[in-house]
Amino acid sequence: EAAVLAEVGRAVSALVERGCIDGTGTNAEPLGLLNLPGKLTQAFASATPTSAELALMLEKLGDAKADLSKVVFLLHPSTAADLMQTEVSATSGELVLTYREGAYRIHGRQVFISTNVTEDKVLALDPTFSRIIYFGASQIVVDPYSGALNGETRLNVLNGVDFICTHQPSVCVGSA
Repeated sequence: EAAVLAEVGRAVSALVERGCIDGTGTNAEPLGLLNLPGKLTQAFASATPTSAELALMLEKLGDAKADLSKVVFLLHPSTAADLMQTEVSATSGELVLTYREGAYRIHGRQVFISTNVTEDKVLALDPTFSRIIYFGASQIVVDPYSGALNGETRLNVLNGVDFICTHQPSVCVGSA
């Protein structure tokens, strides 16, 4: 029972994370960071951004009154792997994405990696303007009947959750 509940918890967490990052705002999904209409954008010349393009994202957030000391980057593992191999400049020997002070960092800002971010997109945001809101406690409803013919017991998880960003220009999405 404990193992099943732990797996259900991981699945629910992944679903909530996906909705908060890439939710469309339809079909009971929250409107995620990538789809905010008031977000800032930064064009990249190629699928892997340069150090200068990532710095421009920080500049745009600063101009929009985001607190740059709180800004974090959010990116896909493939994009992270590309940035771990990309030098800041051709002769610097310094990589764009590094591991320092117990965390991945770009331009000193902490980086979070998630498969829920679209590959080759980078989010930079001040998370103090973003919140996940839960409406009541999660519920697990055991349904022994729907899969009874093949011996399955289905678990339905009811989780009332929404995502809100109170200052959409605190989010900048970069992509090619």
